[in-house]
Amino acid sequence: MKKLLLFTVLIAGFIACKKDHDSPGSLSALPVCIQDMIADTSVSNHLFSIQRTTVGQEQHYWLNSGAAVVDGPEYIINEQCDTVCYWRCFCQPPPCADIYNSSDFEIVWQK
Repeated sequence: MKKLLLFTVLIAGFIACKKDHDSPGSLSALPVCIQDMIADTSVSNHLFSIQRTTVGQEQHYWLNSGAAVVDGPEYIINEQCDTVCYWRCFCQPPPCADIYNSSDFEIVWQK
């Protein structure tokens, strides 16, 4: 009887802890090209985080690598992983950067 009760509790625990892989905050909700970047350690090892904001009807993703601290580019890409803008710390930002505010981005992945 104890074994049956223990088995039932364990099964209930596994069912209750099942993740919803299609929730908006899950990695599977991200575009495939972003998921591929995260899975590819030659890319993700150089990133601190990937952050998302909405511009018009499109999601844009900031690939936060920390490079801007040494005046390297921090790229912003769209849902197809096309570069739409970039930031640098010391140089004059490109005109596309005017539509972004770093506080408007939400973290969708980080180390």
